[in-house]
Amino acid sequence: MGEPSSRGELPTRALAVVRHGEAESIAPGGPDAQRALTERGRQEARAAGRRLRELWGGVDLVLHSPAVRTTQTWQAMAAELSAPAPERVWPAPGIYEAGVPDLLAALADVPEESRRVLLVGHAPGVPALVGHLTGEYPQGWPTGTLGVMELPQDLGWADLHEGCGTRIG
Repeated sequence: MGEPSSRGELPTRALAVVRHGEAESIAPGGPDAQRALTERGRQEARAAGRRLRELWGGVDLVLHSPAVRTTQTWQAMAAELSAPAPERVWPAPGIYEAGVPDLLAALADVPEESRRVLLVGHAPGVPALVGHLTGEYPQGWPTGTLGVMELPQDLGWADLHEGCGTRIG
């Protein structure tokens, strides 16, 4: 269980989370949210997109922080996999500078028919969410890191809780 079928389908709900790719240093007095990806960051994002394509083929819905670097991370990933329609790509302000409760609140708004969801965010929130859902707290979470979790099929997005997931990638 947990392995994708030949068509990239998973038997349960699944959540993928990625920390944005490497970003430019913040300019003195410049807003953090406006930092763009470096070339290395774009390469990291494309690699995460290729890995997700290998696992799933595509995603049903994307939640991303409105920061420039997370938007660019999603755009680079989208070029590598089957992306959802634009109306299924949601900038979610609550993901920027978010902790686990904020990320769970953003996921609670995901429509129940969505089976494969991608969340593009920031550290330390993204790795903390992986730890919360799986009980496996990652040691470090470099830029561009992708984590994929399988969730119980009968558990709604609003009902995610500590220890409910299994990390599969």
